[in-house]
Amino acid sequence: MIELENITAHLGQFTLHPTSLRVPTGHYCVLLGPPGSGKTTLVELICGLRPLLGGRILLDGRAVEAMDPADRHVGYVPQDYALFPTLSVRRNIAFGLEVRHVGRTLVHARVEQAAARLHIEYLLDRSCRGLSGGERQRVALARALVLEPKVLLLDEPVSALDESTRQQVCLELRSLHQSLGMTTVHICHNFEETRSVADLVGVINEGRLVQSGTVEEIFRTPATEFVARFVQAGSLLQAPAGGEQAKVLLRPQDAALLAKDQPVPAGKTAIPGTVASVQDDGGFQVTARVAIAPQQFVSVALLKLDDQPIKWRLGDRVQVVFDPKRLHPLKKD
Repeated sequence: MIELENITAHLGQFTLHPTSLRVPTGHYCVLLGPPGSGKTTLVELICGLRPLLGGRILLDGRAVEAMDPADRHVGYVPQDYALFPTLSVRRNIAFGLEVRHVGRTLVHARVEQAAARLHIEYLLDRSCRGLSGGERQRVALARALVLEPKVLLLDEPVSALDESTRQQVCLELRSLHQSLGMTTVHICHNFEETRSVADLVGVINEGRLVQSGTVEEIFRTPATEFVARFVQAGSLLQAPAGGEQAKVLLRPQDAALLAKDQPVPAGKTAIPGTVASVQDDGGFQVTARVAIAPQQFVSVALLKLDDQPIKWRLGDRVQVVFDPKRLHPLKKD
């Protein structure tokens, strides 16, 4: 289990504001946010690679903020993988064990086991120079796993990979997590990547943890305008609230289209607009983007049937129809 209790840090011009987060044992948590938001700083504080200004860090109930990084039982894979180019793959994987003076026989056994887990046995006696991005990623992961950590921290582990390799590695990471049961924290800035691996999500912006919860909670009930935009949860509309204009979220699945002259059902609200695009999302869904004002669009999810053509075309005058009770209010950022 990872427990962060009001931790803070100040690094140059960046400030991590008081942050509390709890990741239960065996869960896979993604820290999601734009570059420079504080995700890496948070992970480096857990590792002990950055000075903590205040607060507490507990790993499996132990306060570790005063411990050296090597004593925290944490496996860390940095974004650049930090492999030693002059060492073989085998020596790279063994490095952490060797500096801890683990016996040679046990080092050999653990390296072989870690390499087999990640299907890189064939790389063990090769130099790290010339490895592909996916191979480098697996070597760095093996070097972390060989220490048998209780917590695994991954900083943008697939950002340097091409799309097909990225998807494959995400599947492997999730499978590895399920088989080993380690508490895992994974940094990324892509919500689709988040959905492919995470149980829990913490959204960070400008040094603040603005929301945490399950993937479904973050997507369906974003707390703020920033979160709603970042995870592309739906369309943001203006709505009156307490005498002021507030932002609300309209999810694509909660909206429908009617022709401009069709009557609006009782209890529904309609916004006139013009179809700006129709995109086939694969499967049974099509997404229509409707312009309701200059530079303002609403997305509507439509059901696609095999035996029927798509009804709506570019330029059609329509009404976006929805139940106002389904609108989700958002806090200001």
